[in-house]
Amino acid sequence: MSTRAVAIQCWQIINDETIAYETIAFKNGYKGCERTLRIMNILGQILLTEKQQSDDLWLDVLAEDGEILHEYPLTKSGLEYLHETYKIKRLKFAREE
Repeated sequence: MSTRAVAIQCWQIINDETIAYETIAFKNGYKGCERTLRIMNILGQILLTEKQQSDDLWLDVLAEDGEILHEYPLTKSGLEYLHETYKIKRLKFAREE
């Protein structure tokens, strides 16, 4: 993982609708990001092989400027872990009519 990693953000696709969750920015930057991903990997919440890949939950690893450095498929328990641990909420977007 890039040492530029300082934040993560989850995305979910339900019925062709994309749902974004609040970005988790780590106070200690790379160390916090790496620690969280290491824990999630140990718990089996990040899917690292194509065979395991999910099409509806994704975790983006972000640089300070918002650039996506890495993208990982995520399990439902991974999203629940982040929600419970960091209290992330869905972002609201204005819908185009």
